[in-house]
Amino acid sequence: MRLAIAAVLACAACAFDAPLAQVSFGVRAGGVLRDASMPLVVTTAQGWRVTLSAAEVSVGPMYFRNGASGVGTDQDDGRVVAEVLPAFTVDALAPSLVDVPGGGRGSTEAARNADVRLVEAEDGAVANAAGADVAVAHVAGTAERGTVRVAFDASLTLPAGGAGSDYAAALSRRVLHIPVAFTPASGGALTLRVDPTHWLDAVAFDDTGEAPDFSARAPATQLLAGVASGASYVFTWEAR
Repeated sequence: MRLAIAAVLACAACAFDAPLAQVSFGVRAGGVLRDASMPLVVTTAQGWRVTLSAAEVSVGPMYFRNGASGVGTDQDDGRVVAEVLPAFTVDALAPSLVDVPGGGRGSTEAARNADVRLVEAEDGAVANAAGADVAVAHVAGTAERGTVRVAFDASLTLPAGGAGSDYAAALSRRVLHIPVAFTPASGGALTLRVDPTHWLDAVAFDDTGEAPDFSARAPATQLLAGVASGASYVFTWEAR
């Protein structure tokens, strides 16, 4: 499965080729900035008060291009000028930053948009919940509206709902057109923060209190809409 997906994506993940200095840099990742001693409580677009007890996503590789976000084709905005190849899992509820082994590399050319790939987790929290190489994200908690309370624990597999081709799965795992603004430099550090506050906005919780079946197409697609939203991924650069 991974080999088939890799072949589909190979043409889109071409290596950077700018004739500029080549550099390596550090990469760190963490969850949304918040008071980790308190539960994360959000209100969805459909009026459900959600308390998240788990929110993890597995990503990698990540590519950074030199085109303005949204100006290029529907898939690629410019040429790749930097890349972070390792796959890793981010606990979106944990604000503490964790170093990504291997870091990133690129050329000294300004990056203006990011392309993040969702990937099945081999280990870590997502794999612990769903099994190795099964799911790209895991989310759990409760949703309340009025007197109704829904407990949920979901792993997101691709393609959403389990149907479709390898090509469709490959496209669905690309989080595109994420605005960034940095120029790679040796010794610098790229930070990714994952914000899960809108992951469940599109999920249609049931007023009967029954948890959605996230292995079914509709609930899985609703969850994917949040996990694959570019607004969930925020990059900053720190020069050193």
